[in-house]
Amino acid sequence: MKKSSIQILQFGTGNFLRAFIEPMVQDLNEVNNSLKICIIQSTGGSAITRLQQQNFHYHLLVAGIKNGKKTENIRQITCVNAGLSLPEDAEKLLDYAIEPEVKWVVSNVTEAGMVWKNEGPFEQFAESFAGRLTQWLYRRFQKIPETKTVILPCELLPKNGDILKGFVKKHAAHWALNPAFPLWLDENCKF
Repeated sequence: MKKSSIQILQFGTGNFLRAFIEPMVQDLNEVNNSLKICIIQSTGGSAITRLQQQNFHYHLLVAGIKNGKKTENIRQITCVNAGLSLPEDAEKLLDYAIEPEVKWVVSNVTEAGMVWKNEGPFEQFAESFAGRLTQWLYRRFQKIPETKTVILPCELLPKNGDILKGFVKKHAAHWALNPAFPLWLDENCKF
């Protein structure tokens, strides 16, 4: 897998992101973009394995009302290019932090996953989404600090970006990371 072919990391493999974010990326790709997603599964289950067996392609039924008429069509979604299962693929995830082509991080780890968890030492791969994101962003800060990153949390919580950024800064303080890291977050990362 050539990592530079990925521009978007997506934490969550559920139907919401597969029917919301990925069709938007597919639309962009259909007008001369070439954006590829790596989906990341953090919970047990077989979603990654099933999608991998299909080369990460799947069909989406779009149904509703358009211009006052009932409509239904099936689209093929082909913008997913890779998948990781955590914690097994932790190093592969952290390797994406030093890929400047990766510009966006999208998440829907559900409201149950968007919580504070007191983690062990920094060198141990975190258990929580916010802890893992902190470790990922810190590697980015250390290796390619000039790179800008957009983090788009899609959990159904008011001010979810502020919540997630607060958790990342709290982890940075808990782990006593470089004091320049929170300033870098403010300047280089948009939540």
